[in-house]
This record gives sequence, structure tokens and C-alpha cells, in this order.
Amino acid sequence: MNIDASLIEAAQIVIDDTRASYPELSAEQALEHAWDTIVMTQADAETPTGVAYTLVLVGLFWNGAGAVTLALLGEVKWSWLPALLAGSLLGGYLGAHWAIVKGNRWIKRAFEIVTVLVGLKLVL
Repeated sequence: MNIDASLIEAAQIVIDDTRASYPELSAEQALEHAWDTIVMTQADAETPTGVAYTLVLVGLFWNGAGAVTLALLGEVKWSWLPALLAGSLLGGYLGAHWAIVKGNRWIKRAFEIVTVLVGLKLVL
């Protein structure tokens, strides 16, 4: 079985984070906990960071695959990159902040409104 070096590096980061967060665990328990964190796809009361790790790894993979595909098929406007990154970081930060302050229901409603408005703009 061929394992990508980046996957091994990500796994090592999770293992190190687990050992730092739970120093009372044995090496075997830390490895088991890290494995559960890496492969977890649903929220678990004991390891809620597992969902975050999963989303980050999946997001990096799919966004990276999409970026490579678009770069191979078309022209990349590198001058747009700083504005896109700034908007992405600011939007992610504000979305997370508002989700904590206002609650998940408020974020869902805001997303639905923005999605409907964008859809209407595309149709009209």
C-alpha cells in the first residue's frame, strides 16, 4: 500500500496534538485516539476536533484538486489571488465568529438568503 507523505505528516501532527492534549494516555492509547480523530466523519462528544481535522483534510484535497484542474485547463489570474485569499480568510473568520455569537440557526438562515439572492441574480 502506497501512503502519501502528506498523509503521514498530517497523521503525525494529529498524533502529536493528541499526546500534547492528553499526556496521561499511553503511546498505544494516543495512537488509537489519533486514528479515531483522523477517520472520524461525525461529531463525537469526546473528540469534537476530529470533525475539524476531517473537514480540513478533505477541504484541502478537493480544493487542491480543483485548483490543479483549473490551472491545467485554463489561465490562472494570479493577480486575483491576494484578494481571493483575503476574502476567504475574512469570511471564514467572520462566519465562525457569528456562528459562536449568534448560533448555528442564524448562520443557516444567512446562508440561505445569500444563496437565494445569488441564484436570483444569475437567473435575472
